[in-house]
Amino acid sequence: MCVFVGALAHRRRCGILLTAFAIAAYVATRPGADGPNADVVTKTRRAEDAAFSKACGLEARFLEVMGASMLGHHPLNSLGLKRMPGASKTR
Repeated sequence: MCVFVGALAHRRRCGILLTAFAIAAYVATRPGADGPNADVVTKTRRAEDAAFSKACGLEARFLEVMGASMLGHHPLNSLGLKRMPGASKTR
């Protein structure tokens, strides 16, 4: 999906890239290894999104919303989340 959206944005050369969960702390690390702190992760991701936006002719915008890792949840674990009414079932 991201590749398709990126290719479409690059072809159009206009629009806005909106990063919804701009405050983050999660990075993949080896078990037991320490990752960078949230400030480093957030700045790195914003810089990456800004560079992508510039390369595609987009305007970068960021919502000041914390990601799952900042709220004490593992970002790849959806256990305990409630299904939204009308949402389709997963495979």
